[in-house]
Amino acid sequence: MRMARAGARIVAVALVLTWSPCVWADDEDAAALRDESAGEMAPLDDTHADMDLDPGTHGGHRDDDGDGDGDAPAENLEPVRNGVQVQGTLGLSDCTGGFCSNGDESRVANSRIGLGLALSGWYRLIPMVSAGIDVHYNLLGLADRGLVSSSASYWAVEVGGRFHPLQRGRIEPFAGLSFGYLAYAISSDFTELRYTQNEATNSVFFAISAGAEYYLAPRMSLGGVLKVSLPIWIKQCFETLGAEDCDAVGDMLQIQKDALPSAFWYLGGTFSYHLGG
Repeated sequence: MRMARAGARIVAVALVLTWSPCVWADDEDAAALRDESAGEMAPLDDTHADMDLDPGTHGGHRDDDGDGDGDAPAENLEPVRNGVQVQGTLGLSDCTGGFCSNGDESRVANSRIGLGLALSGWYRLIPMVSAGIDVHYNLLGLADRGLVSSSASYWAVEVGGRFHPLQRGRIEPFAGLSFGYLAYAISSDFTELRYTQNEATNSVFFAISAGAEYYLAPRMSLGGVLKVSLPIWIKQCFETLGAEDCDAVGDMLQIQKDALPSAFWYLGGTFSYHLGG
């Protein structure tokens, strides 16, 4: 009996000694495999170090409004203020003075507000100052009196400058000063006498203006302008039945001088395209 027990113990010890090296070998192989795998895997920090993980950016542009499409750089949204600007104007105009307020009863009564348009081009010399040229045409309404039917108009071309005090934001006010040439014409149709008399008076003038523009887009703006032109009359000509008679305004009677407009005003809306430069 004792011999059987001793034999069983010997067999058990032999089995333990045989199985233990296999376990140790398996553990060593697993550790080696883990080390090898760790060596082949690149660290996450090194692989993605150059990625922009800011959820507010897309493709290098920041999405400030959160719509996911990625906004353009802020500088591209700034109004274009430098270089060339082309401006069109449509508005109302009238004159002031003895003729404009009371009229000449022999020909016409008082003037009425008319429609005018202008086209101008400007170049920004420095951020706060621009220079340009303006061409303007305006029809004035004249109230008829008796058997006389009359119409009036004037056109002007001028050069001048504008001062732009603000250089930030979408709203840009300005003030202007200009000098130019103006031609004022009246056509009177004497229906009873069956003839027409044309009157043309020329002047140089100074004008002051003020207005503002609002940028709808970097290159487009809408605005308004008020301009007052002060003429210095030079010559007046009458044409009747094909005969023309001209006189220097300085040689005319005072009552004739007083009948000429002392100023023209114009109030209009503007649309501008900014070409830049």
